[in-house]
Amino acid sequence: LFCQNLSLFAKLFLDNKSVFFDVTGFTYFLLVYTPPAPPPTGPPDDPSQPAVDTSDEKPVRPHIVGFFSKEKMSWDNNNLACILVFPPWQRKGLGALLMGVSYEISRREGVLGGPEKPISDLGRKGYRRFWGGEIARWLLGIGGIARAFDSSEETLVDVGDCSRGTWIALDDCLATLREMGLLQDAGAGPGKKPEVSRAAAGDDGDEAMEDVGDVGEPEPVPDVPRVRLDKEAVRGWIAANGISLERPGHVEFAFKVGTLFRNSPHPVSHIYERCGHASMHVLGLTNAGDDVVLDPFLISAVTASGCRVPQITCAKATSIQVILYDRPLPSKMQYISLRPISLALGDNAPSAEEVESELEHERLENRQKEQKRKLVEKLKQHIIVKRSPSLKEKALPKIISQVNWAYELERLLQKNVSRIGTRPKRALSVSERVAEHAETMRNYVWDLVVLYLFPVIQWGFVYMLMGHRAVAEVLLRILEWRARPHYAALKDISATAQQVEIRLQQFCYWPIQYRTLRQRKDNWESITTSHPDYIRFYNSLWLVANDVIIGIALGSYIIDNGEWVAGTIAQLLQTYTVEALRRSISWLMGYPAGLKLNRELALFLGDLFLWVIEYWSGCIVITQKMLPHVVWFVGFSSFAGASMPIAVVSDLLSLLTVHIHCFYMASARIFHWQLTILISLFHLFRGKKHNILRNRIDSCDYDLDQLLVGTILFTVLFFLLPTVVVFYLNFAVARMVIISLKAVLDTLLSCLNHFPLFALMLRVKDPGRLPGGIRYELRNTVDVRSHLQTSSQTPTSVIYLKPIPLTFGAMFYQYFQMGNRIRKHYLSPRVLFSLLTGQFVPPINRRNLYSLQYSMLPNQRPTIREMWNAVTAPSPGAKKPLPFIVNGRRYPSGPGGGGRARYH
Repeated sequence: LFCQNLSLFAKLFLDNKSVFFDVTGFTYFLLVYTPPAPPPTGPPDDPSQPAVDTSDEKPVRPHIVGFFSKEKMSWDNNNLACILVFPPWQRKGLGALLMGVSYEISRREGVLGGPEKPISDLGRKGYRRFWGGEIARWLLGIGGIARAFDSSEETLVDVGDCSRGTWIALDDCLATLREMGLLQDAGAGPGKKPEVSRAAAGDDGDEAMEDVGDVGEPEPVPDVPRVRLDKEAVRGWIAANGISLERPGHVEFAFKVGTLFRNSPHPVSHIYERCGHASMHVLGLTNAGDDVVLDPFLISAVTASGCRVPQITCAKATSIQVILYDRPLPSKMQYISLRPISLALGDNAPSAEEVESELEHERLENRQKEQKRKLVEKLKQHIIVKRSPSLKEKALPKIISQVNWAYELERLLQKNVSRIGTRPKRALSVSERVAEHAETMRNYVWDLVVLYLFPVIQWGFVYMLMGHRAVAEVLLRILEWRARPHYAALKDISATAQQVEIRLQQFCYWPIQYRTLRQRKDNWESITTSHPDYIRFYNSLWLVANDVIIGIALGSYIIDNGEWVAGTIAQLLQTYTVEALRRSISWLMGYPAGLKLNRELALFLGDLFLWVIEYWSGCIVITQKMLPHVVWFVGFSSFAGASMPIAVVSDLLSLLTVHIHCFYMASARIFHWQLTILISLFHLFRGKKHNILRNRIDSCDYDLDQLLVGTILFTVLFFLLPTVVVFYLNFAVARMVIISLKAVLDTLLSCLNHFPLFALMLRVKDPGRLPGGIRYELRNTVDVRSHLQTSSQTPTSVIYLKPIPLTFGAMFYQYFQMGNRIRKHYLSPRVLFSLLTGQFVPPINRRNLYSLQYSMLPNQRPTIREMWNAVTAPSPGAKKPLPFIVNGRRYPSGPGGGGRARYH
């Protein structure tokens, strides 16, 4: 009786309904809506609240939304006889839902059919829309996801394939394709060859397919009418009709069962771990039709041509913020970061050697900075108003991770989107089997080469590399050896030794870096922890390559012009280290600039310095005979890089000007002694003295003879002071010039060893690979509403998330730090006071000055054992050796063909 009432009720809305009472031969399927239960009016467990009487409340009753009937035994393969959605629920996509259920039943029964004919006007309209969506989904999925986005590639299919793929009757497919208006006449051509399936071949199907080529000439395929269908036109038809190809329920189920994550190259748990969620869910639909019913909590996005901003609507939202961003491409190592990328290693804390080499004022400055930092931390604990971060601020790092994973995750989902729903399967054709066997044979031969020949070459290279590593360890121990713990090592004295040590350190660290970068391929490309290592590694390789290229050109020039270079160097040495000093000292022995100096003292000091210069001139003449050999050595050292001859020249400059350094030390010591004596005698003249214990000036009673002798000595030393001062200034200026030249050479070494060349190239070519932060740009929403012509009253703001590339100041931060360190050392008031008082100005420690050259290297270099473990560690995705048989024996031996085979 209930089914009869349903049929009679359907007659009110259907034109061709003829069966009302004989319902025994039909099966009825009902679509029922059960409203949610009302929330409780009060907490039942709270004794303070009055009891709520729920006896008068009406129970929740389900409502019938619609139904369809189906013949239990249909000779015409009809999967639907009558369908009706009740008027209050129409135009909500429920009719398409019932049609999909009927075709799903046909799929499971294995019956290809359609609705009972004739169809009413409203039913025909609904079915045309449903069939069009199913056919469009099948057409866009032909050939897999690679072809679904390549409209230029043509695939030959027939309507029968479309019918079998969509389970829509052949006549219905033809009629729907004609009504879609997407077909273009392509003339006549051969149709598809008939395929012989394994089921049709029977038990002897393999032998039958192997003997197909021996039967005779294949039967010609007759020409059939052809039409061409463009996938872009299919997408346009979908957009014009507002059809959504996604099914939220199907996609949500695919997320739960993992259908969309099949054939994942790496564990999906890494994605969830980085993005901060345990699973993925459907948030909504894009460009959904009017007949699609969405959950109130789902998001609906509508896009319009000419506008990149979608219109977002949500029934439960009171305000909407649309944040747009350009997806970074992990394949190009692009990513977004809240913090600027670090081009230096993070483990470069001051070592014990650096701490010991610091001067007293540097240690005092570091202690003051540490005290200020602790004081600031204590002040933060006593702040009264402290704003706690909001939930959005706490979630921002996870959101940035999700943005970085968007492209790679979308590519994985697109690859598996065709797995949603059932798909027909067929056996491979003969040509496909031949191609498969050929590819398998090629892969087998290639595996033999890779798994047996390549390991021999690889292990030979590994042993050679470890031999060089042992030699490098010996050389590094020599360069780092100290006679006493507080003595300087050879690398701290010589620029050449330091350059050799840097190259050896890089050689020890490169295999570790390379292994780290190789492991990056064993995980998702969106994991960005190894990107700084990638930049540091290739930046050092580029710098070494450029250094060698420049060095080869420089060395070739020096070797080809060795005699001229040696003569020029000899002339420069004779002119500036001998003759120039002679002229300046002779000038000071007279009346320099009209100054009246003490002639006897000037002659004494001048003769002393001239005697040393004469002796040094003889040494220079002896070394001039060795200059061609020295130039030849410098030229050949250039083949190790341009930094090597620069370091050698820096050491030669220090060695060939050692007499100027000695003159400066002697004159500074004399001037300092004399100035100290003058200050002490001045205190005596005033009746004062310096209290060493309390470090202050106290009054003192001197005898008359003490005052008289002190006054006489003060007068004599004061009149001798100008003579000592001019000699001191002469050699101090010469010493400063030499320090400046060495600073220029050391700056060139720093540029050749640490210049961020690779980072600058990335900054110009692809700034997305050097993130320096993010920023938000608020866009005007008036233009967006005019494009979309929406009447939505939900307040909407459009924000554009843009990454900030790394600034040039951050790239050259190490150089700024080096310049600041030089300025603090040589241009500080302490150094100026030392120069004015004749105190020795110590050169800045080479390790501290050029610490930026070590910023690309770890604080502790990898040991030989660590390097061996790195180069011999097996790859996670390595293949096992393939067993093969020679003379009846299995190689490699052992269970499973394993034996002593190594895995690489």
